[in-house]
Amino acid sequence: MKTFTNTSFFTVLLAATVFFAGCSGRNQLRSPAGSMQPVEQLAHQIDRALADSAMSQSDAAVKVVSLETGETLYSHNSQMLMHPASNMKLLSTASALKNLGPNFRFKTEVYTDSAAHSDSAITGNLYIKGYGNPDLTTDDLRWMVNELKKKGVRSVSGNLVCDESYLDDLYWGNGWMWDDVSAWEWAPICALTVNDNCVEITVAPGETIGAPLSVSIEPETRFMQIANTAKTVAESDSQIRKAYKAERVWRPIAKNIYEIAGGRYLSDRTRTYTVDVVDASYYVGTLFSELMREAGIMFYGKIERGLLPENPQLLIRHQSE
Repeated sequence: MKTFTNTSFFTVLLAATVFFAGCSGRNQLRSPAGSMQPVEQLAHQIDRALADSAMSQSDAAVKVVSLETGETLYSHNSQMLMHPASNMKLLSTASALKNLGPNFRFKTEVYTDSAAHSDSAITGNLYIKGYGNPDLTTDDLRWMVNELKKKGVRSVSGNLVCDESYLDDLYWGNGWMWDDVSAWEWAPICALTVNDNCVEITVAPGETIGAPLSVSIEPETRFMQIANTAKTVAESDSQIRKAYKAERVWRPIAKNIYEIAGGRYLSDRTRTYTVDVVDASYYVGTLFSELMREAGIMFYGKIERGLLPENPQLLIRHQSE
């Protein structure tokens, strides 16, 4: 980007989002006294970019603000509600570096009730509290479970309480459409999230014609249920092949069921679907409980959403890399 002269008194923040639909809107320019030339130069460059033939079938939204005064210096479709896409990562990264610093680490913690922990048994609840780590994985949960086992814990009699209160309960962003909910790019936002709040479902033809399709899920968990009625069909069964579908079942009491129906040919390639899950903290809790059983830690309670009690006992702290 070209550097403007005589602009030391203000810093310009430019955020532009581009979508394919058709260019429209009227530009508005406001210039602080004594800075007409650099602001007009900036406006001219933006106008020229928007007028490029490559933008003829696109919508653009641009807003330029002085970081010193908060004054809007340039506006084009700035009130239009649009998905910001990957350019928002620049602003998010800059904000994180400024407010959190380069050495910041996200933490995820495991607690128990202060008086409910003996040498090998937790007779009260186990709490897992999230602080917004966007990169928590199944392996991270497995590390936490192994640390729990190293402490001698062999059973948990109480419930596994998932505390997601560090962030608000707005799981979907303002302006997200109802049909975005099933797309992995718009997985629900939560303070306690694992695996990008998604699972991967792999579907392959069976070994013989008539055999059910082979379906696997990663991570392997009961949280996402698979309803598979699809079969491997001969090349002549084109109607069944055309009826193939792999999609989430949307029912009030069936939030995390993935349905696979119709048919696939023996020659069809394996397909992998990345699917977001509903109720992120319950997903974490379910995986954690399954990993405890895998590690030989018996869990007798249920998984629920809740808050840390007063004066809990910290057992494990995981920090992001």
